Amino acid sequence: ISEDEILDSVKNLKAGKAPGMDNLLPYFFQESISILLPYLKMLFNKCFMLGVIPKQWTVGVIQPLFKSGNKDDVGKYRSITLLSVFGKLFLAIL
Repeated sequence: ISEDEILDSVKNLKAGKAPGMDNLLPYFFQESISILLPYLKMLFNKCFMLGVIPKQWTVGVIQPLFKSGNKDDVGKYRSITLLSVFGKLFLAIL
């Protein structure tokens, strides 16, 4: 996994998205990529070589999101799944 692949996947993150279970925002990765890049490269390559994806990267939290109208009507909600940014980046590269 190259630095360019990591940079591309970080650039493609949507900055305004909610954090996953790790509470890390995509914005954090975009703003600190110059510091994180060598560590992400080392981590992602190690995972790739070992054929392992950390469980925390594959688990999502399903969160109900209110659309509009009567809050007591379950039909007025949709669900979103909050995923780890590490997992999003790694899987986008694969």
